[in-house]
Amino acid sequence: VPRLSAPTIINAFFDILSYDWVARGLKDLQFAIDSLRKKLPFIPFEKLENMYVLIKTFLEENVKQRMDDMSKIQRAEVILQPPGRCVHFYRDGNGVSGQIMECDFFDSIEI
Repeated sequence: VPRLSAPTIINAFFDILSYDWVARGLKDLQFAIDSLRKKLPFIPFEKLENMYVLIKTFLEENVKQRMDDMSKIQRAEVILQPPGRCVHFYRDGNGVSGQIMECDFFDSIEI
């Protein structure tokens, strides 16, 4: 596991936020609409098509613009933590948390 610094984590965060997932999201939305049409054929096609166009417009005009803005943010200079310190990521029951700690914490495993 590489030793990470706060700027490295922030850069990764910006990279994730700037990832253009809109095309894949629209593909997933189309799949969901097709599934709805098969399972609930009484919903008019025009309603589903209007929903698709509305969501597509929102994603392309709002979300995609923010992703473009994130991709233009200047990334921080990457530095490594000095040996002996590391970022420990762990699940805390609600999500993932992280903490910078001494690496000697992981010298042994309790069984």
